[in-house]
Amino acid sequence: MTAGSLNLHGLMRLKGVEATQRYIINEVLRIYAAQEVRTWLTSTWSLLFARCLVACRIEDAGDSDFVTGDIVSKAAVVNANKQLAAEGKNLISYTQLLLGITKVSIWSDYLAIPLRPSRILLVC
Repeated sequence: MTAGSLNLHGLMRLKGVEATQRYIINEVLRIYAAQEVRTWLTSTWSLLFARCLVACRIEDAGDSDFVTGDIVSKAAVVNANKQLAAEGKNLISYTQLLLGITKVSIWSDYLAIPLRPSRILLVC
């Protein structure tokens, strides 16, 4: 057992991306509930924290144009791997990253779906 919060990187490594996202959302909602603040739109929180999990680090670029050590969107890597597999080339190996909200917000290619802060939290 732990005292305090879990190490999110360790949780992601051991339990996976979905379990990590679920943990983050539940913790945020628990904090708001402890302060007697009602929140709606849990799906908006899910979308917000899903953005923290869209990046990966290239471990082996295979036959792609990526460079080992690059941090890129997971979607780009998955698409490139599909194309490489179809051509019978070496695939890209990568490590899923967990980015902080601030870092995600300054990387414009992760902001394809705009969020309006006024709709994230409704207080009654």
